[in-house]
Formats: sequence, structure tokens, C-alpha cells
Amino acid sequence: ALGKPSVCGEIGTILSYEWAIFMNFARQEITSISADPRKLLFPKYTLRPGATYQVMVYVRAKSPTPAVSMASLYIEHGPITAIVRGGAVRQQPVDQSMILTGADSIDNDFIPGTSMTGLLTYRWSCVITSFNALGETCDYILGTEDTRSSVAVTIQKFSLDDLYLYRVTLLVQSIDGIRSNMYNVELTPISAGSPVVTVSTGTPKFNPSDKLL
Repeated sequence: ALGKPSVCGEIGTILSYEWAIFMNFARQEITSISADPRKLLFPKYTLRPGATYQVMVYVRAKSPTPAVSMASLYIEHGPITAIVRGGAVRQQPVDQSMILTGADSIDNDFIPGTSMTGLLTYRWSCVITSFNALGETCDYILGTEDTRSSVAVTIQKFSLDDLYLYRVTLLVQSIDGIRSNMYNVELTPISAGSPVVTVSTGTPKFNPSDKLL
């Protein structure tokens, strides 16, 4: 906020600033942490996504009656980020079982490290991507209807056929079903007895300054 003394005020008049934050016009206990009283600053994740706030600033000089200004602030929801641990391109020996988990998926409305249990819903599906059966469902490799709605699924050994290529999709949604994100795993069955390698990181994006090991 930038206050300006009245033209009738004395030269050198010092202004004071007071901030007040309301949600649906109910006063919130939120305090600015800015060292500059003209600026409103508070830690991230302080405000509730999907809520509308009214931000008011009172500017006083020597008069007890302040100048008042108000701004309305809508807080948008953050995105859902679906992640399947182990990477998006996988090979799997047909004689070994395979666990796919979406436990690393996150709702960016919440502070990093928050448990997503009860905050997200999960839905697994599968289609064949090889030309010999392109587009046919392969949900059966993921178990029952109930298991396909859980955070993790197990593909039992000998469920995969090395004549086909598979795409397993995880759909992650917010509880209200409004926000969602998908993650695809391209799965290639390989001969029995072959070694398995997976990518251990679940981070889908990196900054240019990040160090990769």
C-alpha cells in the first residue's frame, strides 16, 4: 500500500499502516511478517485454497480517522501431480510380480510432506498399445475393481504376455473430483529370468540448478 498525506497536512507527516484480512468478512488471525509496514507479507500456505479474502489497509496520519482501501483476493487451487514410483518406462520379466504405487502423488494445496492419505483418490487402468491388440483393455492384470481404486496395485507373475505392450495409467483426483492428473507407465514384458531396473526418484520435474546423481 502507498499512502499519501493530505494536501492540508504538515510537511514531514509520518503515516502508519494497519492491515486486516477477512474471509467472507470474518476477521482472520493473520499477521504480516514484512519489515516494511506498507507491504503485506505472510508465509506460503497461510491462505486457504478456494477461499475469497478481503484485504483491508488502514492508513493514519495525525487524524484518528484513517484512510481505508480494500482488495478482494481469490486463492486458486494448486495442481494435482500424479506420480508412479519407478518411472514412466518399465520392463518387467513375466515370471516376477510387480508393484505399482502412486503414494508419491501430491496435492499442491498442501504443505510438502503432508500425508495424502484421505486427501486423494486413485484409479488404475490398462490398455494394450501393440498393434496386434491396439486399444484393448488389460485392466485384468491390475486385479479387482477394488484394488484398481487403491493407492497401489500388484501385477501378479505370469499376468503379462510378452507378445503385447502395455500402458498402465494412474488417475489421481482430489476428494471433490474437480482436480486431477494422470501418469502413464509404458510397460514392456521381457523373458523370464531377466534382471529388473527401476528409477528411484519420484520427482517429475527439475530446476536447471538441480544436481542429478
